[in-house]
Amino acid sequence: MIKQKLLWVIIVIGFGLPFLIGCGNIEPIAELSDVQGTVSVKSKTAQNFSTGIAGNKISAGDVVKTERDSEATIKFLTDETEITLKSNTYLEIDKVAEFEIKQKSGIATYKISPQQKNIKITTPQGMATVLGTVLTIDAKENETTVSVEKGNVDFTKKDGSKINITEGRMYSTGFKENKARKILKTPVLKLGTDEVALFYGEGKNKVSYINENKYPGIEEPIPFGPLSFRIIDNTFWVADSVAGKLIQLTRENKQLREISVIPSNQPKPTPAFENDPCLQVLIEDFAPVRDENGTAYSFWVAESMENRLINVDFTGKILHTITNPDFKQLYKVEIGKGGHLFVADKGAQRIFIYDKELKFVEAVSWEWSGFAVSGDDDVLYRIFFTQETGLLTLVAQNREKQILRETELLLPIHLNPELCWVDESKQECLITYTPKTGFAGKFMVALVGFDGTVRKTTEMTAPIAMNRYIERYNNKVWIADADFNTAPETLFKIKPFKLY
Repeated sequence: MIKQKLLWVIIVIGFGLPFLIGCGNIEPIAELSDVQGTVSVKSKTAQNFSTGIAGNKISAGDVVKTERDSEATIKFLTDETEITLKSNTYLEIDKVAEFEIKQKSGIATYKISPQQKNIKITTPQGMATVLGTVLTIDAKENETTVSVEKGNVDFTKKDGSKINITEGRMYSTGFKENKARKILKTPVLKLGTDEVALFYGEGKNKVSYINENKYPGIEEPIPFGPLSFRIIDNTFWVADSVAGKLIQLTRENKQLREISVIPSNQPKPTPAFENDPCLQVLIEDFAPVRDENGTAYSFWVAESMENRLINVDFTGKILHTITNPDFKQLYKVEIGKGGHLFVADKGAQRIFIYDKELKFVEAVSWEWSGFAVSGDDDVLYRIFFTQETGLLTLVAQNREKQILRETELLLPIHLNPELCWVDESKQECLITYTPKTGFAGKFMVALVGFDGTVRKTTEMTAPIAMNRYIERYNNKVWIADADFNTAPETLFKIKPFKLY
């Protein structure tokens, strides 16, 4: 006798409403097994529930109900069909002969033997017609989501419209369009030594994102996620750029703080097009403000939706805001030990400088190539490309506008250089760049001495669209590991990088 293959059907139902199966005098079709926690059963003719135990016979129209942290399996007697009920599930099999199911809430996993007739699963928002497939249904009071792992499902909404959902795709009645989308899988959190990570999504330990997975048809040229991270006072800080928040993580990957930088009186924008994310802010970068003991107590945040600088403390109180009619596309921000505030603007191609009293000092030229601030007197370091020689020149300038250093850097031919930091004690700087052959998912990372010679070169996987993706702390280096195109199926991770 050839053993028939079994087909798995996973039914995930939102919490709260009833779903039927139980014990009665009608000829049994199944029995209860693998009971864990609090499980109740009720026959079709009974008025009240009774305690469910392993071995209870189940007939058509009976009810099985599981409570929180409880589970039970219904095993059919005529074949190898099984239905495993998870926590807070209430289930009814309406017609066994035609296998019609009413699904209102809860979580149930279906293992169904091959059969000739379609399975019909009715939810509050419509009916799924299934023939030999694996799927997940999340049925809530106001929304039903159908995800197909294997096979094919037709979902008919109450208004009569029909959506075909093929393998690896999902549909929700909450979608604006009657069209299935790719199933998005939650990644497994695996961390190496000195690594921290956040999931993509909404809520604690998550960061927001914008891409085709979340906003189908969106016309953004690049995806968005966290654009900057820093290591401050032995903790990791991540800019949840899309949500307008700063998140603090311990070295053990525990969230300590979540600070919103959105002014409380700022209205939410009106959607300008379909699937408009309607961002109130977009955090490009942030820099810590320190007290006389060197302890960080607030941040200056560069945000580009309104092109402004926002000073926010650790409680979320907004202390100051700086605007400037010449701001066009803020990019990076730094604060020197002397208290000067530097903000690079890609649109203006300038670095705007403010003193510690927040008075505007000057705007200096800049070539989209990073910058660094060093020393007690806030020396500004920039790099410039010289057309005649084809080389970069490292330029250091103090607050009195004196040029302290001009050094040609003997890097190979390259594209898109970014000055990330300088170390005056080691007489060197760190620059990332794209090889001359073009971008292929990697940046080159170079330590260059103040004499212009390249001391070390290595490569790193490039996180697309990030502004601050490499950081140094206590002579160790960390980089961001991020792919915003694949969110939420991957993680936003910060991990050690071997440089020294």
